[in-house]
Amino acid sequence: MFRNSEFLRVFRRWFRANRKAAAETVVDGWLALTRLPHGLTALARILKEWFHEALLSVGDGWQAVKRFPAGLVKLGAVLKSWSRSLLFNLADAWRALKRLPQAPGEFVALLKRWLRESVLTVAYCWASLKRFRKLILIGFGACIVLAVLAVWIGRPYYRHHKEKRFVTMAKDFLKQGKIPNATLSARLALSLNPTNVEACRVMVGAAEASGAPEAVFWLQKVVDLEPNAFTNRLHLAKAAFLRRDLARAQKALSGVDEASRKTAAYHEMAGLLAVAANKLDESEAHLTEAAKLDPENKRLQLNLAVLQLQDRDQGVAQGARASLEKLSTDEKFRLDALRVLANAAVRSNDLAGALGSTRRLIADPAASLSDRLLHLSLLAQAKDAGYAGYLAALQKEVEKKPEEVYGLTGWMISRRLADEAWKWLNALPSETKKEVPVLIATADALMAKKDWAALGPLLQKEKWGNLEFCRLGLQARAAFETQQTVAQESYWRAAVREAGEKPRALAALVQMASAWKWQEEKESLLWLIAQKQPREPWPLKELSRLYLEAGDTSGLHKVYAAMLSSDAKSLRAKNDLATTSLLLKTNLTQAQTLAKEAFEQRPEDPAVSTTYAYALHVQGQTAEALKVLEKLKPQHLEIPSIAVYYGVILRATGQTNSAKKYLTLASKGRLLPEERLLAQETIKGL
Repeated sequence: MFRNSEFLRVFRRWFRANRKAAAETVVDGWLALTRLPHGLTALARILKEWFHEALLSVGDGWQAVKRFPAGLVKLGAVLKSWSRSLLFNLADAWRALKRLPQAPGEFVALLKRWLRESVLTVAYCWASLKRFRKLILIGFGACIVLAVLAVWIGRPYYRHHKEKRFVTMAKDFLKQGKIPNATLSARLALSLNPTNVEACRVMVGAAEASGAPEAVFWLQKVVDLEPNAFTNRLHLAKAAFLRRDLARAQKALSGVDEASRKTAAYHEMAGLLAVAANKLDESEAHLTEAAKLDPENKRLQLNLAVLQLQDRDQGVAQGARASLEKLSTDEKFRLDALRVLANAAVRSNDLAGALGSTRRLIADPAASLSDRLLHLSLLAQAKDAGYAGYLAALQKEVEKKPEEVYGLTGWMISRRLADEAWKWLNALPSETKKEVPVLIATADALMAKKDWAALGPLLQKEKWGNLEFCRLGLQARAAFETQQTVAQESYWRAAVREAGEKPRALAALVQMASAWKWQEEKESLLWLIAQKQPREPWPLKELSRLYLEAGDTSGLHKVYAAMLSSDAKSLRAKNDLATTSLLLKTNLTQAQTLAKEAFEQRPEDPAVSTTYAYALHVQGQTAEALKVLEKLKPQHLEIPSIAVYYGVILRATGQTNSAKKYLTLASKGRLLPEERLLAQETIKGL
C-alpha cells in the first residue's frame, strides 16, 4: 500500500500526462448522465409488472393482496442485484486504487463504470419512488372509500349494538337499585330507538321504584308498542287504577283479547274498576267469576268477601263474614281480614263487634299504627275505661319513632287534643324532638293552638332536609297569620322554588294551600305543575273544578286549551274548548272546526251534539242545528246545560212556547255566567 504523499505524486504525474484522457472521462461521465433515462428499461418493466399487480389488488380484493408480494419480490431482486453490483464495483475500485501507480487507466475505467452504474441506479430508484407515490395515493384513496362504505353500511349495526348495551346497562342498574343511572341508560337507548320496548319497561320500573307518576305514561307506551300482550294491558290498568285514572285503566282493559278475558286476572281487575265506578253488581259478577277460575287464590276470596259484606241480602253478607273469619286465621291475610271486619262493624254501628276485631288486630305484632289508632278511636267512642291507659301506652311505644309520633299527633289534633299533644311533644327525648317528622308535628300542634308567635321561632331553628319546602310553606302561613304580607309572599315563593320538579312536594304544597284556603296561591301552583308535568292530568282537572265552581269561563277556556295542547286527540277537550270559545265569542273559526271534528267522531254524545248544534246556529245554519238536537233523547234535552242551547235554537226558529219551557228549565240548573245570560236575554225576547 502506497503512502498518501507518494500516491498524490503519482496521481499528479499521471494527470499531467493524461489531461486529455481525464477530460474525455469527465465528458463521458456527463454523457452517461444524459443517457441515464434510457437505461431504466429493465427496471421500468419490472415496476410496471408490480404496479399492474397492485392495480389488480385494488380491483380483486383479497386475492390480489396475496399477489402483492410477487411484485415486491421482483423489485427486491433488482435492488439486491444493484447492491451486489455496487459491492463488486467498490471491491474493483479498491483493487484499482492499490494498482493506481501501475494501472491508472484501469482505475479510470472502473471509476467511470461505477459512476455510471451508481447514477443509473439512483435514477431507477427515483423513478420507482415516483411510481410508488402514485400507488400510495391510490391506496389511500381506496382506504377512504372503504372507510366511508364501512361507516355507511356498519352504522345501523353499531347503533343497534349501542342500543343493546344501553338497555343491558339500564337493566343492571335497575336491579342494583341505582334508579338515576337506570333512567339515564334507558333514555340513551330510547334516543337511538324510541320503539325499544325493553327500555320503556326499564323506565316503568324506575318510575315505580321512585314513586314517580310517569310510570303510567311509560306503561301506555309499552301497550302502544305491544298492544296484543295481555300482561302489558293488565299492568297499565293496575297502575292507572292506583293513580285514580279510571278512564285510562278502563281503556287499557277494553283492548284485551277474548282469550285473556277468560282469565282470573282479567275479571279481578274488571271487578275493581266496576267498584270504582260504583257498579257493585257488575263488580260482584267479575269477582265471582275470578274466584271460580282461581279457587285457591285467597286474595280474590278476600276482595269478593269485602264486596258481598255490603250486600242487602243478609244471607250473602253472612257468608262473606264467615269467609273473612276463615281468612283471619291465615297468617298472610289475617290483618286484612280483621281490618275489613272491624270497619264493617263500625259501619253497622256494632261498636262491641268492632272492638272485638281491633283487639285481635292490635294483638298481632305486625299491626300498624293505623290499626292501633282505629282501636284508640273505638275506645274513645265507647268511652271505655281503658282509653286513657291505652293512649299513654301508645305514646310511650312510639316516642322513639318519629314517623309514628307525627301520626299520633295528627290523631290527637283531629280529636281536639292539641294542648295535650303539645305537652306530650315537649316531653319527648331531646334526640327525638330534633327529627323532621316531630318538628312538623310540633308545628301542626302550634297551628292547631293558633300560637303563631311560638311557630315562627320553631321554624327558624334549622332546615328540614328533603322537607325544606314544607318548612318554608309553614313560615309563609305564620307570616300570613301575623299580617306580614311581604314575608308571606317571599316564603311561599321560596317553598315553591324548593319543591322544584318533585311531584310529591308540589302536590303537598297544593294540599297546604287548599287547606288554608289560599285560592290564588293554589291556582298559580296548579298552573306551574301543569306546565312542568304536562303528562299529569290532575292539575288541569283540579283547575277545571275550581273554575267551574267559580263560574270562571275564561279560566275554563284556558284549561281546555291546555288539555287539547297536551292531547290533540282528546274529544272532550275539543268539545269543551269549542263550547267556551262560542260563549266567549273568541276564535270562532277554530271553535266551529273543533265542534265539527268532535261531532264526526262521536255524534251520539249529547254534549258533543249540543256544541255542534250551537256552532251551526252561530254560523246562521239554525235549521240544521235544530235537526241535530232533535235526534237526542227527550231526557237529554232536559239537562240544563243542553236545555239552554235547545231553547235558544227553538226561539230562533219561532217555536217560542217550547223555547220558554226549556229556557225556564235551564235557568233552574247550574250554568256558566255566559250561559245564564244567554238564557235570560232569550227569555226577555219571548
